[in-house]
Amino acid sequence: MQLTRDDKSSPLLIRGLGDREIKIAEQTYRSSVLITSQSVLDDWPVKSVADITPELWTPILNDGAKILILGTGAAIAFPKPEQTAPLAQRGVGVEVMDTAAACRTFNVLLAEGREVAAAIILAAADRA
Repeated sequence: MQLTRDDKSSPLLIRGLGDREIKIAEQTYRSSVLITSQSVLDDWPVKSVADITPELWTPILNDGAKILILGTGAAIAFPKPEQTAPLAQRGVGVEVMDTAAACRTFNVLLAEGREVAAAIILAAADRA
């Protein structure tokens, strides 16, 4: 699914999404990713919300984002409060949605110039 028209304005714009891949700018990733204002951290070790640990948010906290968009896969799955506690303690708002909606929302907020980050969980390649 293509998510945006061909606009080269941001190197972090999400341009496409499949079941097991995401295209950010001109790069395709086949694992979960964190997107900060400066970079894409590929191979984020999260295959489901249950895998999230508080220390995995360090790049987001160091980035200074005000909003984190968490895409949890094909269905919405809410993390436990203790999993996102470091974000809440630093005043980072967390919006949880399915991955397709998260990608669209991230692009809109990015285009508006908002201080936004994204955590996108992709289906594991070994899942049926």
